[in-house]
Parts: sequence; structure tokens; C-alpha cells
Amino acid sequence: MEQDILHETNTLVSASTAAEMLACDRSTVTRLVQSGILVPVQYIDHGPHRVMLFASAHVEHVAAIRRGEAGDVLDRLDTKAAGAEPTEDRNAATRADWLAAIQYVAKRHQGTFHVGLVRKYVRDESRGPAVGALVTGLVRSGRIEHTGEYAESGNAAQRNAMRPVKVYRVVGDLA
Repeated sequence: MEQDILHETNTLVSASTAAEMLACDRSTVTRLVQSGILVPVQYIDHGPHRVMLFASAHVEHVAAIRRGEAGDVLDRLDTKAAGAEPTEDRNAATRADWLAAIQYVAKRHQGTFHVGLVRKYVRDESRGPAVGALVTGLVRSGRIEHTGEYAESGNAAQRNAMRPVKVYRVVGDLA
């Protein structure tokens, strides 16, 4: 966003008004703020709540991007992704959980991991068969590689406690 639009404070609007201008609900405004796409220029303490105020020109600019009238393709994708309801894409949340867990385990095991080590760091709602597709995609994209070694799964909940699983090495960016 251009800094002059962001700091143009001749007209300030509330989050409710910003939601109307953006043709969305307040939770979408919150997600746009959290992602850094929509930036409040002022906060006002109102009892236990903090009220966000936005420069109207900045809100109009973000609205134009959301409508496809301003910005480039990446701007539009960013605003669409930031404004998406989290439940709309559970696969993205599952993927993010697994990637974070893989990175955590790999950092502690000299860049290597296997699913049995990683699984205990993943939230229950992200467990399931999705890890197979994720690992396959990471291998095909060249971000991880099989070391040639195997380890025991340790997943007693799925009858796989003694089953051998591949050990992988992180060789690229997982993001």
C-alpha cells in the first residue's frame, strides 16, 4: 500500500464503516488487519475494547483491490486469502500444522524427520491421511528428500507402532 494513502487521515472511519465499505463483515476486517493489508491509523480505548479507526482513502484502496479495480494479481490474491473464512480451507490449516511440526522436528534432529516424530506435534484435528499428500508434494517439489533410512512409526493409535517409515531430510524452504 502506498504510505500517503495509509496515513491520509482527513476522514477516519470505524471498523463497522470499513466493513460496509469493503462489503464484508467485521471478522473479515479483523483478518485483513491481522494480515497487515488493512492498517488502522488510530486506536481509541472504549471501556474494555479498543476501537480501530482507518483512513477512509486506505479502506477505499483496499476495497478497490478486492473488487479487482486496483493493485496487481498478487494484491488481489493477498486480500482474498486474508479475508477468507478460516473454515473455508481446512486443508490449509492442516498443511500449516504439519509444516510447522516438520520444521520444529527437523531443527532438533539435524535437518531430518519422520512422520512418527512429527505426529505428536500436530493438533488432533490435523491428524489423518493428509500428511501423505503433503510429504509426496514436498518430495516432488524437491524441498525434502528420502535419506534412504527408515525408523519405527511409533503410531500405536493406528496399528502402525512398529511399521517402518521413511526418514526425510529438509533440503529446501518448506514455506
